[in-house]
Amino acid sequence: MPLYRLMCDRVRASRVVATDDTIMPMQAKGRAKKARIWNYSGDARNPYNVFDFTPSRSRDGPTKFLGEHPGHTPIRL
Repeated sequence: MPLYRLMCDRVRASRVVATDDTIMPMQAKGRAKKARIWNYSGDARNPYNVFDFTPSRSRDGPTKFLGEHPGHTPIRL
């Protein structure tokens, strides 16, 4: 966990953070439901890729991960 947290901090310290989500199945009672795994990529000074899981595609996941990142503008495509 300490290394993951450090990598997340470095990605958030990037001038530009690229992100994308991928659908993945999550076991739910009696069925599988769609969850998301988010990839966050830092810039050339912070060349890390970190992943974060969310049970939905709502803005809450990126908002929580990016926090006070100065370029943080959550949008839904």
